[in-house]
Amino acid sequence: MDKRLILFISSRYLEYGVFFLATIFFAKSIGKVEYGNYALVFTTISYAPFFLLGTNQLTLRNITVEKDKNLVIRQSFLLFTTLLFFSLLFCVFSTDRLHLTVLIVVALKVFNEYLMTIARGLKQYNLLSFCYLATASVWLYYLVFLDREDFFYVWPIVLFTPLLLLLINSKKFLIIQGIKAKVELVDMLVWIKKGYKYAIIGLYLPVCTTLDRWFIDSSDFGAELGLIQFSFNLSNIVSFGLGAFSFYFYPIYLEKINMDNSLFPTIKKNILKIQLGLLVITFLFLFLIQNIDLSIIGFGQYNGIFKYLWIYFPIRIFIWAFFPYNVLIDVRNKQQFYMNAVIVLLVIEAIIYASMNYIDQYLVVKYHSFVQLSSVLILTLLFHQNYKKWL
Repeated sequence: MDKRLILFISSRYLEYGVFFLATIFFAKSIGKVEYGNYALVFTTISYAPFFLLGTNQLTLRNITVEKDKNLVIRQSFLLFTTLLFFSLLFCVFSTDRLHLTVLIVVALKVFNEYLMTIARGLKQYNLLSFCYLATASVWLYYLVFLDREDFFYVWPIVLFTPLLLLLINSKKFLIIQGIKAKVELVDMLVWIKKGYKYAIIGLYLPVCTTLDRWFIDSSDFGAELGLIQFSFNLSNIVSFGLGAFSFYFYPIYLEKINMDNSLFPTIKKNILKIQLGLLVITFLFLFLIQNIDLSIIGFGQYNGIFKYLWIYFPIRIFIWAFFPYNVLIDVRNKQQFYMNAVIVLLVIEAIIYASMNYIDQYLVVKYHSFVQLSSVLILTLLFHQNYKKWL
């Protein structure tokens, strides 16, 4: 295996692992009721990449497929306008206590997403590995030396660390492209017209898996929301682990399939094998640990999480398995199909939650995970039925 790949995946896993521990100990320190009150804060932060309006994916495609690096700077200008838009919109959703801190977290996440997209397109994986190691170091310092309740105040520092490294590295690149490219309103409108589809598509994962939070009153179901959010964060370890693979290989496969789409069936078949293997291992693992009393490790208040993990873990695996379809859709410019499917599924999901909430809010709490799984399975079926038309 390529040494660069080993370093990249190892550093990515290390960062995910330390961040995962940070969220776990934060949840333990404040208790499940208070943790449930943070559900909408975590949910809002998860929507952050949407406010790039899909231009990050468009930039990656331009750099990887079309080799058009001059267009990158035009996103830079658009980035600032979207951040301003988000700053105003975020005021509606943020909590008074964490308003400024969470706003900074989201802004830094968007900046990081933008600069990491450039680094991915240019295949600067050693730089990305160094950024992940720096991030992991800050989280490790938090775990060892700081108060657990400082989690949201440490998060901006964590995000600023790789951002500084990325800015230093990208400064020359951005200046050169800035000299060559002229930003005009027409160019911005073209980016928005092309990028909004990516933005809506990118919303599917965070909205599909968190839409239920907006229909559950934390004052009535604070403890249960705590279990849901804790289970959700635990399931993120699946996304984190598998995400390192797709994060690395996405631009590589994008370039290969663009040159030869006959490679797609082989890639799809290999991903399917991995998916089935992961599902078997996941179900076996949950079966073996489902009766464990979490109080033996100090998490007794979260003993009810397994009823959610049985659904959350498979959902994450199925969503990760969209990976080859995403590449093919990107190459064949089938974003319109993907976007329409996402909009319909999310609207249906919202209607179901609203109906449940009208009848009895507890129905949302009890059945939200099954609604999410159904949505993901339907989207998987749509991809499977249509991919041959795109080859």
